[in-house]
This record gives sequence, C-alpha cells and structure tokens, in this order.
Amino acid sequence: MKIILASASTGRKMLLEKLGPSFTVIPAHIDEEKYQDPDPLQLVQKIAKAKTMAVVKILRDKEIKKLKLIIAADSMVYFRGKTFGKPKSKSEAKKILQLLAGQTHEFITGVYIFNTKSKKVYQKAVKTTVIFRQFTQKWINEYVQTAAVTTHAGAYSIGDAMMKGKFKLIGSETNVVGLPLEVLLPILRKEKILFKGSILKDFFRREH
Repeated sequence: MKIILASASTGRKMLLEKLGPSFTVIPAHIDEEKYQDPDPLQLVQKIAKAKTMAVVKILRDKEIKKLKLIIAADSMVYFRGKTFGKPKSKSEAKKILQLLAGQTHEFITGVYIFNTKSKKVYQKAVKTTVIFRQFTQKWINEYVQTAAVTTHAGAYSIGDAMMKGKFKLIGSETNVVGLPLEVLLPILRKEKILFKGSILKDFFRREH
C-alpha cells in the first residue's frame, strides 16, 4: 500500500520515517483560516480533513489509481479560549511566546486518515497539556531568531535544543510533535502496514 503524508511538517515526516514504512510527501496547500469552529478539537479535525481532500483532488488530476492511505493532521495551541496556529512573522511569534511563558496551555492535533480504495476514514483529535517555565525576554528574542518559529503551531517545537528543560508535558509527546502515535499505530495495524517495533518502546515509554 502506498502511504501519502499530506503535510510538509518536518516533525510528522520524522515520526513516519522512524516508524519504517515508505511514504510520499504531498503537501496540502489550503487556506486554513477559512475554517472555523468554537470547539478546537473539531476545528483541527475539519482542517485535517480538508488537507486530505486537497490531496485526493491532486491524485485524481494525476490519474493515480493505486491503493493509497492518505495521512493528514493539523495542530494548534489552545490557550484562554483562543487558538494559535503558525505565526505569520517572528514578531507575532514573540507575542505568542510571551503570552504562553510561565503558563499552561493545550496542544491539540487532529488526525484524518483516508483509504482511497475502501473509502474507510479514521479521524480523531488528541490533546496534550503543556506547562511552560517562565521565559526571559532575552531567551524569547534568541529563540525566535534561531528557531523556525513560523513553521510550528504556537511558535515552538519541543524538539528544539533551546526548548530542553523549558516545559513539562501531561499526555502524548508525539502529539506535540504533530502526529500522535497512539492514534496512528492502531490504524496502521488495521490497514496491515508493517512498521518498526523498536521505535514503539522508545515513544510509549515516555507517553504512558
């Protein structure tokens, strides 16, 4: 089965690579801002579905008819009733980090997976609580200048060296990377897709 990752996210790509099955990246270019929902868990799933459907259209245009499993996801930060996706600029990233510093927020990822032959759909949203330590303005300025803040929801990546020791997670770590394995792995099993068993121990030791 051909697997397609409907995302240009380096974090999601890294997770799939570590799992082992071969896949193709086809980024879904959609206007995420046009999707609205007062429930952030529903919102991320709506956007993830839209990404999947965008890739389906690309595949139809190219007349690719082989069996495929399209994996799409969308992530955002939820804090004090507001959602934060990828900042559009470094200045916006600074404002987001200033707001989140020393606070607790939720990192939410919606997953939408579609089997193009059976038409089977899998979808779910996962929430992880992230507790940030207090950041100094000097640290924020340096982080924004050195990290790819405009490519990450909430203006941060827990994989960045400067983030080490700056946060505590309650829940799934891979969810905050952008693709919760506790959702993905059972689906891959159902679809009879093989993956590396060794990597599971590393992730689930931290997540459970």
